[in-house]
Amino acid sequence: ETLARLLPKSLALRAIALSTLWAALSLAAISTVILKLHRDAIEENFEYLLESHLLILFGAVGPDDNGVLTGFPDLGDIRYSIKNSGWYWSVIPDPESSTVELTGVRRSPSMGGQDISLADSKLNPFSADSRRYYQVEGLESETVDVLELRSKVGPKDLLARFRVMGNRSQLEADISDFASRLYLALALFGLGSIAVN
Repeated sequence: ETLARLLPKSLALRAIALSTLWAALSLAAISTVILKLHRDAIEENFEYLLESHLLILFGAVGPDDNGVLTGFPDLGDIRYSIKNSGWYWSVIPDPESSTVELTGVRRSPSMGGQDISLADSKLNPFSADSRRYYQVEGLESETVDVLELRSKVGPKDLLARFRVMGNRSQLEADISDFASRLYLALALFGLGSIAVN
């Protein structure tokens, strides 16, 4: 009854008003669902990529006979070669290890010889499989997601930290850009539908 009072008396105008309202609500619901599905797919692919790169990194870097870290992974991603790209990897001796036999540091060219601090193990503990996932500030103040593995390496079982880092800021920017283009497309579709009515 309240809705009826708000609607115009003309049957044609009522039809247009209701169809406009329905189009707006439908497009809002559609955009919400599409953006949720898109974000979920992007997030899943992002995490899978970091997982894959971490496995490759773990298999490519290890200690030599003198306990010095050596090796260089082929991750097949040029972003690890572009300085300050937000995509980094590093392998370092575990700073919390009681042994000091493992030495050397391996970093991606994208880090330019710099380093990104480790998260506090007490605030961000490792899981049962010796992994952890967290976010830190990158070299260009961007946010990076870090997938880190703490593992024994070499015949002496020396502890090392393997890290791969992905540019979360760029990921969010890509999602935002997709949302903007989606809103524009749906708005044009909605306006076209209203015009047809």
